[in-house]
Amino acid sequence: MTGLAVTVSDNNIRHSSLRLSTKNAWAKYVRNRWRTNTLCAIQDEWDLTAGEARGVLYAQASQPTIDKILHHPRGGFRLGLTILEIMTQTALDTFLRAERERLSRERAEYDAQIARVAQMAGDHAAVASVASPGPAERLGPSGEQGGERPAEHGGRAALEPRRFDEGSR
Repeated sequence: MTGLAVTVSDNNIRHSSLRLSTKNAWAKYVRNRWRTNTLCAIQDEWDLTAGEARGVLYAQASQPTIDKILHHPRGGFRLGLTILEIMTQTALDTFLRAERERLSRERAEYDAQIARVAQMAGDHAAVASVASPGPAERLGPSGEQGGERPAEHGGRAALEPRRFDEGSR
């Protein structure tokens, strides 16, 4: 078999200012990786037919072809991440750094919110302990449950007439 060296350019790839499609990302990847004899290199790298290799090269790859490449021993997760980097035009380390910073900010906001809730719960507990009688005050004089209610809560003492000088004690 006689080989023919062909230089391939990026003229056939449609570029978007926002992002590349998956097929265009694959085409860009193979064109940048193999500048000459690209079609044969694609076939040899992932054991593709001539038609499958042409589909990858000209941004017309089918989903089964892409799956075949990703499942190939020289494809896989690393290659998939490289294609995603090309598609999103974002390096993986930049993305991971931004995600760590975002998660750190969210964690700080969450911790601050928990601290505010704990402060509010502490304030509520302090107010509740002052405003409501404790267990000893709820018991009657003999220590039985259901004792007499204090006058300020509408107990019997509130109904009895009070002398003027009693209120100042």
